[in-house]
Amino acid sequence: MSRLRDEQSKSPPAGLREALLDPWVLGLVALGLGLRVAYGFAHHMPSDVGDQIQYLNIGHNFTGWWSSADASRTPGYPLALAIHFDLRLGENAVRVTQAILVSAACLLMAGLATRVGGRGAGRFAALASSAYPPLIMLPSLILSDALAAALLAGAVFALAEGWRQPAWPRWLGAASALLAATVLVRPSLAICFPVLLVAAGVRLWRRPSIRFACVTAVAVLGPTLVLFAPWVARNESVAHTAAPLSTADSSALFAAGVHLPIDKTSGRLGSYLRAGHYFGLPNPGHPGLQVAAARRAHPWSILLANVRHRPLDQLDAAAFWQRELWLVAFDDHSLYGRPALIPYIPALVFHLTLLGLALVGLLLARLDATIRIVAATVAATALPYLVILPEPRYAVPAMVLLMVPAAVAGSLALRAVVRRIPGRSSLAPRPSGPGVPTG
Repeated sequence: MSRLRDEQSKSPPAGLREALLDPWVLGLVALGLGLRVAYGFAHHMPSDVGDQIQYLNIGHNFTGWWSSADASRTPGYPLALAIHFDLRLGENAVRVTQAILVSAACLLMAGLATRVGGRGAGRFAALASSAYPPLIMLPSLILSDALAAALLAGAVFALAEGWRQPAWPRWLGAASALLAATVLVRPSLAICFPVLLVAAGVRLWRRPSIRFACVTAVAVLGPTLVLFAPWVARNESVAHTAAPLSTADSSALFAAGVHLPIDKTSGRLGSYLRAGHYFGLPNPGHPGLQVAAARRAHPWSILLANVRHRPLDQLDAAAFWQRELWLVAFDDHSLYGRPALIPYIPALVFHLTLLGLALVGLLLARLDATIRIVAATVAATALPYLVILPEPRYAVPAMVLLMVPAAVAGSLALRAVVRRIPGRSSLAPRPSGPGVPTG
């Protein structure tokens, strides 16, 4: 902690514009964009594998789907696909758009890292996020993960940066809009809303007034209500239920209570195959079979029974699923059966190294408001997977956020190494950033 303060005190704080427009940061983010686009064109998965099939079908027939009773998906990602297809842009254009959005998220995280740990941390974040294999692979898939990761990063950036700014309600409104859009893309991330509400509550507690309370309430609720209103109205009209997320039942919990005792197969198998194995289905590769079996199994009641009667098994399962979520790097080769372009073992080492640096960075800068917002959001994203089987790609949006504390620790470690090289201290950039703590 004292080392971080010492490093930051050597130069004046970096402003937001300076943090985002640093030439090294922009160059490294552009390099990452090039790698993502190249990977998407050269090595993308076939579009007839997994959930991509359903997303593409809805995207090509969005109007018909919107008026039908099938609401097992929230409309955020299908709408994004429909816009591309209505403009006569193909699947490769979707991959390019996702690569751009993920790269923009990396730029925002580099900006936050600069604000927390100085220019060196921002450059480290840009380099790490540009070379991180899952962020190179993910935009090539016609899945909601890349868009969800970008939107969540934007929401966290707005919330963290707004904490520093006098125009807090505007930033809070932007964070609320981006988080609402994130939930319409990935419903499970609705669990991140309490982070926004707590941040708003703390600011309101520090500045108690009726006017500020009203402005805060509008900033939090207004964008969310506007974005969700068409979807809720559609569900009420078509499916006769005002479901804010989807009209599907609790089938998403098919892996929560019924998959006990848990088998110790690799986390890279994916939940559909694991659930299919548990249910003894003849064709576990077909998602519809698992959903149908889960609905018959009433997973909520089974989960409750497991918690009551087999609590140790349930705790063991929760720990196992968290290990799978964090300690198994996303790898499109093993998940979808394509030849590996990026070797898995080096990618896993990179992933675990970043994860270790992030934990160190969280400790070093734990009093910084940005780091607290990042840590709370990452913790929230992990909560559903205490009861739901994860897939490694579900951790990627959280890993984008963890680039900030990882960069804080990584830049300090890099400077310590460079100092030991005679005559090489000039290689390490002078840090700039506000002092710690900030809130």
